[in-house]
Amino acid sequence: MLKKSHLPELALLAVLAVLGPAAAAAVDLEYFNVKTYGAVGDGHADDTAAINSALAAARTAGRGTVFFPAGTYNTSGNHDLSGTNAQGSVRGLRILGSGIGGTTLNITNPANNLFFSNTETVDLTLQDFSVTTLPPAVRTGGWVYQAGVPVTSSTSAPLRRSRIESIDVKKQVNGFWIAQYEFVWMKNLMMSDFVAGSGGVGGIGIQAGQTSAGCAACTGLTPCPFCNQGSELYILGTQVYANDFVGNDPRALAYGIWIEDTDAVYVVNSGVGGALSNGLVIKGNNNGHSPANHFFDQLISDATRDSHGFWITGGGTVLNLKFTGCWFASAGQATQSGGAGANGIRIDVSHLIGFVEITGSKIVNNKGTGLYLATHSTNAALAISGNTIQGNGGDGIYVDEPINALGPVISGNQELGEAGVGLRTSPTANRLVIVGNRFVSGVSFGITPNVVGLNEGTP
Repeated sequence: MLKKSHLPELALLAVLAVLGPAAAAAVDLEYFNVKTYGAVGDGHADDTAAINSALAAARTAGRGTVFFPAGTYNTSGNHDLSGTNAQGSVRGLRILGSGIGGTTLNITNPANNLFFSNTETVDLTLQDFSVTTLPPAVRTGGWVYQAGVPVTSSTSAPLRRSRIESIDVKKQVNGFWIAQYEFVWMKNLMMSDFVAGSGGVGGIGIQAGQTSAGCAACTGLTPCPFCNQGSELYILGTQVYANDFVGNDPRALAYGIWIEDTDAVYVVNSGVGGALSNGLVIKGNNNGHSPANHFFDQLISDATRDSHGFWITGGGTVLNLKFTGCWFASAGQATQSGGAGANGIRIDVSHLIGFVEITGSKIVNNKGTGLYLATHSTNAALAISGNTIQGNGGDGIYVDEPINALGPVISGNQELGEAGVGLRTSPTANRLVIVGNRFVSGVSFGITPNVVGLNEGTP
């Protein structure tokens, strides 16, 4: 029986046999086995230089696969995957292992990134390997891969049309930071057993975008037209969990997924759990590029320790969010330190919140209120429909609106067994549409809303 690690070599030999000796040089240029360049992969030797040599050969060729046969490769990291498409440097670079558990990249430096790119990079693939840091080394910072650089001018460095898939990440402070992007797929990632960073501060599993309160090219324009840091990032079948799944529960990850000042992130069939603070953060900064057009389908947030499961916040604008079939559970309940202020979902954007839909989801067992809408004059753009709300430590839903401001549409929800009430409104919230719900735990209206109809449990 053939071992998986031999298949790329056999495929290469088959190609050479068909094409003949004249094609050998061209084919060789597109396939770079790190062992050919001196890597050992025994978990003892330092393979950093050999990996860089293989990457340099691929860069010289202009494209190709840098292959890691089965083994454990020690590296101090800081491997540059940059490629400037406009100048035709590297296009189509693939970093390929022999599979999760077959190929392991062991990061020996405490704070280096494993991989990074800081110029425009096109058609990059990271695939089929594990990442860890073995004792006695301990990570204190750095990322598995950081794409893009902080925006300080109109010059951007996005990752374009690239794929990150089938990678297992353990013993890291942070996972992947895609600071600038256009059409990037992150698929089948398993991230767990995180460690605390420098000073005991937890990291981030996946970050999209970055703070952009304006850059040198803005010339006073608000928002900055150059600070749109991304469009179309797909996170599919990916799990980001703080714990190690064997009972030790270290809880060192601060945030599961962080989205900031960027556009179009789609998270599907994925989960975040056990974070110290939040499973998901969406943040819009004042004068930044408003995060907008984000979609979440079958996403699970479970067991944050101290704070909200999903937190939509910031001093700027957040627009066009849709949550479908999601699970918002156990915020603030991972340890006894979890407080009653930990909401399943909290929305407290300061400037503008628009077009948010939460449908067909479960909001259950959170330490505080299930869905908390802080004071805002534009909550009219929220639709909350067809959800199951149960067993929260505060209220099921809380809505705070200024007097005569249009509030959200709340319809067709099923609520049961809150410590507080099923629905509570502030003393100034009078223009909500509340129709066709079942509030078994009752309601508490500061002012009876203008539109209330056919709600079980409503006086």
